[in-house]
Amino acid sequence: MRANLDQFQAWIDEKSREETYFSGTFWVVFSMLGDHDLGRALELQAQTMPGIPLADSVATISVRPRKGRAVQATFWHLPISDGNLHFLFSLDKPSKAIRSMYKLLARAKGKAQLFPIGHSLVKTTVRLNPNRSFEETHILRGVSYPSKPNEGGADINLRPGNASAFFERLEDEKRVLGLPECGLP
Repeated sequence: MRANLDQFQAWIDEKSREETYFSGTFWVVFSMLGDHDLGRALELQAQTMPGIPLADSVATISVRPRKGRAVQATFWHLPISDGNLHFLFSLDKPSKAIRSMYKLLARAKGKAQLFPIGHSLVKTTVRLNPNRSFEETHILRGVSYPSKPNEGGADINLRPGNASAFFERLEDEKRVLGLPECGLP
């Protein structure tokens, strides 16, 4: 497994060098189903073409909204689950993939949900490269919400910058985090 994780890390490093704004996103799914049963419930297909290293199965989901063009996103299952947490990976931007993710999860008929990630977990896992310091990690797009629903809308910052300062501000203002997009300079 370690060799597969190293290969996946090397692939991500290469993609991020090739593309200035590499938008690989991890989707953490909570389910009492094991990987095999979850794969069946989500109708994941075995990955037969070279694609994402480490991935064992894949699903491409199309959603046609009432207005506008259909959107499509592809999700790869990464066999690194930890108990009831399962990991899916997508190269599609989160704003494009979110509807497709909900349609994918609907296949499980309530037996799988997106895991609600608190900002302490995001802060811990925000970096893919353990050789970089937290100060070298940048938030590409940040969304936070007031801690109480009646305190107003979202604070969307398209370029919040340094991850350390971003999370410090969240803690100082006691805000709730929307999932950020993170990257290295």
